[in-house]
Amino acid sequence: MKHVSSSASQITTQTLSAYREANKNAEKTQTGSTASGTSLNRSDVTVSKQAYTQAKFDSYETMDRNALKKRGIELLDQLSISGSKKANAEVPNSDDPVRLARAKQATAFICGLHGSNFESHAKNPFAGLSSDDLSKIIYDDSGAYTINERSAALSEQQKQRYNYWAPIINEAFSSGDYRKLYRSAIEYHDKLSPIEKSFAPAGYRANLVGWLEDEERKFGKLDGAANALLPASIHSNADKQKSVQELS
Repeated sequence: MKHVSSSASQITTQTLSAYREANKNAEKTQTGSTASGTSLNRSDVTVSKQAYTQAKFDSYETMDRNALKKRGIELLDQLSISGSKKANAEVPNSDDPVRLARAKQATAFICGLHGSNFESHAKNPFAGLSSDDLSKIIYDDSGAYTINERSAALSEQQKQRYNYWAPIINEAFSSGDYRKLYRSAIEYHDKLSPIEKSFAPAGYRANLVGWLEDEERKFGKLDGAANALLPASIHSNADKQKSVQELS
């Protein structure tokens, strides 16, 4: 069995555990992929053009990291009642048939995940949306989306992230070469919204850079332009501390 460094173990164990759990929902989602229910057109889900959502996300840029993390946790905690009687009774304040159909389908999908018999094979109405658009639904508590819609968006995002990370993590474990894993983690972290970045530990990105450099000293540089995303090498503890402050 190949030796796994403590740094590699930290990222891979936590990440793989999270995405294995997410895959339970992903498998249930795939079960209903050919069942009744229609995926809504991208134009029907105007999340990126929604004034409230975009304004909220813009405001996150100026929030203190700890305050932003606290707010993010509060928003996710709101989804704990998804699939409940209260959440299932929630209806959008709209006469738009597309809007109403989307909320109904989200409730049917969530009830299926929770194991009820209520249209248990309904398809996720947000299947195929980008991770960025899904985030704008998940963290939007304006009332534009029901609890079940936000929870359905979270389920789709978890599925996408599992599908992205599982092969990368498995390759790292089987080969003992963690360069691709660390580089992918850096690139992925850089694309996250501010509220999602706030969940990462302080100095997370700088640690990834350091671990990648350690791996590249053993296996050589990775090919491709992705290395341009990385800062200069960290040569001393002082430099490392500075990078933690600048990049976290």
